[in-house]
Amino acid sequence: MQQYCTGGLVLTYNSYEKDGKTITQGGYSTKIVVDEDYVLKVSVRNFRCEKVAPLLCAGITTYSPLRYWKIGKAT
Repeated sequence: MQQYCTGGLVLTYNSYEKDGKTITQGGYSTKIVVDEDYVLKVSVRNFRCEKVAPLLCAGITTYSPLRYWKIGKAT
């Protein structure tokens, strides 16, 4: 349910962190702190982009609401 931002929204780029002072820098950041529930380790040895990509931002953001609302095939 994290994607519904019930605890407040922090955008990836040029936004403010929850401290209200630190500006977010997205992929240009030198450090990141996240809840371990939202981290996934991908083995370099067994890396397959087609298996990992759906777990990342756009994939899970699209999939999660479809699953939550039990959306099925169009008829």
